[in-house]
Amino acid sequence: FSFSIARKLLERFEGTPLELDMRSVLAKIADSLRGTVSLDLESLTDQFTVLAEDHARVEPAVWQRAGRAINQRERLRVRYQRFDGTIRDYLLEPYHLVAYHGNWYLLALNSAAGRIETFALSRCRSLAGTGQHFARPVGFHAPAFFKDAFGISQADKPWQVRLIFAREVATYIRERVWHTSQELRQRRDGSLEMHFETSGRKELTRWILSWMPHVRVLAPLKLRDQVRERMR
Repeated sequence: FSFSIARKLLERFEGTPLELDMRSVLAKIADSLRGTVSLDLESLTDQFTVLAEDHARVEPAVWQRAGRAINQRERLRVRYQRFDGTIRDYLLEPYHLVAYHGNWYLLALNSAAGRIETFALSRCRSLAGTGQHFARPVGFHAPAFFKDAFGISQADKPWQVRLIFAREVATYIRERVWHTSQELRQRRDGSLEMHFETSGRKELTRWILSWMPHVRVLAPLKLRDQVRERMR
């Protein structure tokens, strides 16, 4: 619902019987929402702006076809461009659509690999139904699948991650939730120690590199080695 439209309509019909009708409509919308909703209509002005973030281009037809396959439990043949640029063909059993960082991802069982993977819809070069149907696992739950992830990708075994952020960035790190399991501890020198458990790999490494030189990896050793290798 666009509050700017509501404000303009109220201004247009101010002082007329239609103003009361408009306020009644807004009240009904508020009543339909969960919890208590309080709106000060006079405070809704043009002085608020939401800046657009970077996002991927996803063809509407691709999104719709993927959604239809999920609802109909239909296997898909997908020609897909991987992150490294190579193009491969996949036979997928689509389970769920996930929005993340300006892109849509298809969560699906990769039949050849025998595991659930994520596929960016923006990199689907073709996507077609097979007419073959499948039974989705009864216990599948998308939020549970992503519980230990860092970003959209993950591995089988979780890591116990320990990082130290320098004093220069500690305030920014502290004010955000980077992972649901994170624990923070302020150190005497002003630096910030962070602990969390995640099965993320690639995105975790890229995120740590983005904070260089203001972060150090304490654990696990394999993650520290990966970051050092990328720095080299």
